[in-house]
Amino acid sequence: MKRFRMALVLTCLVALVVSANAFAVINVTAVGVNNSTDFLRSVSEGTISIRTSPIHRGRRQQLWAVEFTDADGRALARSQVRLQNIELPDSAPSNGGE
Repeated sequence: MKRFRMALVLTCLVALVVSANAFAVINVTAVGVNNSTDFLRSVSEGTISIRTSPIHRGRRQQLWAVEFTDADGRALARSQVRLQNIELPDSAPSNGGE
């Protein structure tokens, strides 16, 4: 059960971190299209560091690599995430569309 919880937490972190980086780097809203994560080592406590690297940042899609390491620098997991860029209208209604 511990490994399942770790996998679930890391998978959620991948989506959160990559989406935030996509917005911060190219100022675009994006949604996940594909997430492939390989879990290499389990941990039950300690600090996990996350490093993201853009592989491709296109007009319509982005591809990101995500690496998880423990405090000793050992690889815990590695992900590759594809995002679809979403163009939002210039003036979205602020009152719920009324």
